[in-house]
Amino acid sequence: MAGARREKKEAGRAGKVPALKREGNDLVQLRKDIDRIDRRFIKLLAQRHQLIQSAAQEKIERSMDLWDQQRVEDILNTRSQWAKQQDLDPKLVQDLFRRIIDFNMRIERGMLRKRRKAK
Repeated sequence: MAGARREKKEAGRAGKVPALKREGNDLVQLRKDIDRIDRRFIKLLAQRHQLIQSAAQEKIERSMDLWDQQRVEDILNTRSQWAKQQDLDPKLVQDLFRRIIDFNMRIERGMLRKRRKAK
């Protein structure tokens, strides 16, 4: 339950991203800006992945279930709220996070199999 409260609190702090200040609409520059944002997005995704692996290791060491349905629902709901606050399609964001969660679960299951083989 504390996780759900924390997620709601974070959703309230998400705030609207300020509009980009642009001079003109040069397509080449727009694409460079998009590429720069994508690079930052990829770096953040890599950081998130590292944290997920650490959390998975903790769950494995504590013999906890890898799948936490309540946590998944909390993630999807709050990310959907954050998307709405940014005028993004919440379905797009939910679909993106479902894919990320599915990928992470495959990684976590692989980590668990590896640990069991090592014993």
